[in-house]
Amino acid sequence: MDEFFEILTLVQLRKLGTRFPVPVMLFNPDGFYDGLLDFLGSCHRLGTVGSAELNELLVAEDVGGVVHALAEFYGIPLGEDGAGGAARKVLNASEWVAARQKKSPNNE
Repeated sequence: MDEFFEILTLVQLRKLGTRFPVPVMLFNPDGFYDGLLDFLGSCHRLGTVGSAELNELLVAEDVGGVVHALAEFYGIPLGEDGAGGAARKVLNASEWVAARQKKSPNNE
């Protein structure tokens, strides 16, 4: 968690430490980080995390999603089979939070 929030802070400050763009991704297998993403949604509603940061944070639910997101980010073709099957859905954190709130409108 410490490293995650350090990275999020660097994204907020635009000081990620590289001159090349890099993706920031949260690997969320089996919903392991759903609570963290709910917390980020609360932080967004309270104004401590901005929309820009949530839009830059990618959320992948399986390894295929990670591979596809990285390939898309860096413009790398995956080939006919998509490197392991059908394209996986990867959301940015703001889309994830919005979808979660639709499912559970009382989620705070």
